[in-house]
Amino acid sequence: MAQRGKYRTKVTVQQPAETAAADGQLVPSWSTYATPWAKVQAINGEEEFQDKQSKATLTHVVRVRANSTTRAITPQMRIQLGSRLLYIHTVNDEDERHIDIVMECEERVQ
Repeated sequence: MAQRGKYRTKVTVQQPAETAAADGQLVPSWSTYATPWAKVQAINGEEEFQDKQSKATLTHVVRVRANSTTRAITPQMRIQLGSRLLYIHTVNDEDERHIDIVMECEERVQ
């Protein structure tokens, strides 16, 4: 059974979309797929220096309640957490019990 208060952060799951530009051409964009409550946990961080620039990545685990919408989340989607973006790498139905959907995500920090 899920613990009370476990999901306390509202996140926006976004899916790839296309939007018409002023000239009528389609350009890649993102649209909202779902806005579930989640538990977001940072689990790892790395920093890399390349061409005199620092690039950091943070790994997160994002956990949401399983339902028909969240069970359809895929690694092609991303999570918006305020102004931050988390790119989904894996999506798992924890223990195949349809209680929690667990996503491993990467945040790229410039």
